[in-house]
Amino acid sequence: MFLWDVLWALERGLPVTHGIQTYLRRHHLKNEKNSFKDQIEMWWSARFNPADSGKRSATMSVIRRQLLVTVELGLQGESILAQLRALESELLLSCEDEIQTHAALLPLKMMLPLFGLIFPSFFILLIVPLLRMLQF
Repeated sequence: MFLWDVLWALERGLPVTHGIQTYLRRHHLKNEKNSFKDQIEMWWSARFNPADSGKRSATMSVIRRQLLVTVELGLQGESILAQLRALESELLLSCEDEIQTHAALLPLKMMLPLFGLIFPSFFILLIVPLLRMLQF
């Protein structure tokens, strides 16, 4: 969403700061837990208050780090529209890979209720009549 907000602002002739503020405002209103949003907020506040620059959170992925470097270049006045579009395609490919990985694990995850709940109940249904037959 951060990438698209900055890209949207640039495509409409607005400054990069407008896209950043739009992203932060939207996620501030939603009040959701998002580590990347927190990292963006810390990065943004560190730009205006150098005393905050020592506070760094968890490490970011390579694509997110590249996105922040590109946005930094845009804040310095360089043209970053082509770079953002390239990052957008990389980000979409990364999302597709993540979806494929998640989808590959779904059959295994769907088997857990079978082994954890359904199989023991069938086992009990088979064992109880056998135990009754074995009683003298």
